[in-house]
Formats: sequence, C-alpha cells, structure tokens
Amino acid sequence: MNDNSENIKRHLSLSHYIKENEITSFQRKCIDEIRLKLKDTLKMYPDYDTDFSILRWLMGYDYNIEFIIPKMKKTIEALISLDIGNLNLETPEDINDHISKRSIAAPYFPGGIMGLDKDGNAIILQPLAKAVPKMLVKTEKASCLHYLSALEIELAFQMIRQEERKRKTKLGAKLIMDLDGFSTDLLYMPAVKIYLNLLTLLQDLFPDFARVLYIVNCPKIIGQLLLIVKPVLAKQTRDKIRILGDDWKTILKNELGEKHLYPMWGGTKIANQKYGEINIRPGGIPPESIIFNETRLNNNFDLKKLEKISVPAGSKKVVKVKANKNQQLMWYFTCGKDIDFKITLNGIIKWPKFRIITEFVPEFGNIVAKETGEYEFVFDNTYGTFFAKNVYYIIYAK
Repeated sequence: MNDNSENIKRHLSLSHYIKENEITSFQRKCIDEIRLKLKDTLKMYPDYDTDFSILRWLMGYDYNIEFIIPKMKKTIEALISLDIGNLNLETPEDINDHISKRSIAAPYFPGGIMGLDKDGNAIILQPLAKAVPKMLVKTEKASCLHYLSALEIELAFQMIRQEERKRKTKLGAKLIMDLDGFSTDLLYMPAVKIYLNLLTLLQDLFPDFARVLYIVNCPKIIGQLLLIVKPVLAKQTRDKIRILGDDWKTILKNELGEKHLYPMWGGTKIANQKYGEINIRPGGIPPESIIFNETRLNNNFDLKKLEKISVPAGSKKVVKVKANKNQQLMWYFTCGKDIDFKITLNGIIKWPKFRIITEFVPEFGNIVAKETGEYEFVFDNTYGTFFAKNVYYIIYAK
C-alpha cells in the first residue's frame, strides 16, 4: 500500500468536524490540488471557495480527487444556475419567506430552516407527515420540488459558510424529521418516487452536508419506512440517522440549544418580529385552486405542435436551440417514464439536471439566455437499462 493510500485510510477515521488549525498537511495538499484544478469554476462562485467547502467533498468521497473534480465542477455550475447571487437574505426567516413565494404550492411542502444551533450548525426541519402527497403531486411540476429544495439547502449553506468564517471550524446541517401525524397515505408511491429522486439529487449536490438526522414522533412502522429510504442514502448519511424516543424534546434541547428551537420542538425560540409568526412551511391540504391546469402555461406553448424524440436506454438525446443574449429559453415536455433533463451551453450547466416525472404535471419552464450561443436541452436516459423513453416536447427561444 502506497503512502497516499495509507494517508487516506488514516483520514477516513478522523472527525469530519475540525477547526481551521486542525487541517492536516495531507488535507491541505488535497484542498490546494482541487482549488488549482477548479480555479476557473470557483471564480464564478467565490463564496463556495473555502477550505471547509472543499473538505466536505474530500470527506464525502473518501479523498478520491479524480472522482471529485468533475462532480464538484458540475455541482458549482448547477448552484450558479439557481441564480442566487443577487439575493439579500439576512435571516433564516428571510430564506423561508423567499422559498414560500417561489411557487403557489410551496407552502404545502412542509418544512424550512429553523436557524442555527448553539454551535453554529443549521437546523433544518421537515415535518414530513404534514404533507398530503396525493394532492401535492397534482399542484406542481416535479422539478419545482427539486429546485426549491436545492435552493433552500444552498441558502442554508451560505449561512453555514458565514458561521465557519467566524468560528474557524467546520460545521454542517442538523435535520429534524418530525413524523407526528404519520399515516400510510404518505406512502403514495408516485410521490415516494419523486422524494427518493430528491434525496439522491441533494446527496449529489451537497456531500457531507448532514451532521445528524434526528427522526422524532416515530410511527411503529419506522423500520419499513427506513427500508424504503435507505437504498438511496449514502452510507455516511445512514450512519447519521438517530431515531429518538419519548424524550426527544429533551435531547434536542440539550444538543441544539433551548433558545434555538421553537416551543413545539422543545425550545423557547420566538418568531422573528419582521414576520410576526413562525414561518416554517405548514403543509396541509392544497386548495383545489392550485391544482395544475393548462392556464398556468400562459399561452407560451401550442400543444398541437408537440415534437417527439425517443431516448434509448443507456443513451441521451439533445435538442439544440440558438438564442441571443437576454432571450427567453422556453421548454415544455411530457414523458411516460422518468427522464433526466438539463440545459447546457458550451458544456457548462445553465439549468441543473433533475430527474423529471410528468405523470401528473408536465415539465415546463424558462430561463434567460445570459450569453448568445447554441443551448443544448439534454434528455438523459443513460441510467435506463431496458426501455426507450418517448419525450413529447416544445423548445424554443423568444
């Protein structure tokens, strides 16, 4: 075994949460190598260019730099494409408010950022049982959930990076999954599939992001629930799951800090005066008025002029559209099965790759072309093993 292998083996057993002055010479060498190889990409998102951000990738992928480089490059491009550079969100409540306003269905996707714990880690709450999946899947395109979740986590990590600069220590996110009110209606399989796709996406974009995942108010069938979720969870994430018993409020209070938790989760935190009430997204039953219908397309697509493309298993197909700077790039499509979809320009991601399901709501959207060029709309079925997937689409620039 060579010296590098020995170094990696030794570092895999070290704590992931270290102070700035505890970064080893081997870690420093790896950080510097990645920073050099990705210098042009990191210049596009300076806030991401920190030792601890790069360490998350190294620790999340066992210091495999050759594997990390292309994944990290694509991730930074994807985060840039979320267009969050000009947002001025000073508090967790500002982030929650912003997310809730990005879609008429967003308030019915329960959860949000509670704030920072006593040590500076982000507290992210998911009161999952407050969702009504059979209704939710009819309100919004699947990409909306992926987009809003990625946006929320990255905005939380902007807070974390700010705390890391102050405290000079590596931090992370502490997730509370509250299953109070759980019913088997939550196991509506089309919605479960979308949620599992989301978990896969978030792990790809945010390696080593979860410091701990608390599960509280657990139903008796928690074992079966974990059997559904565990296959898509990285081993590091699985190892961080903690199922808490009846004393869960005491544990959260002791580990996160009483004043950092809202009362219903064991603390004494009060609502931000700016908003006057706790603005964690409440979930609940979506009203009939927000169920998707074609008026939401704003007459942008003539559905009598759909084109068809067949994407064989193990391959991808590309639709190319030329656009001038500041033109709108428009897309609409349906597919009988799931399909990966992204937009690139000269190989650089301009819209993140999301796994799309259009069983209930078609995929549609638009972005502004920030450069003149030929944009590639990529339909990716490389993960498929047997069947081709037929996509019916309209894509154009205006």
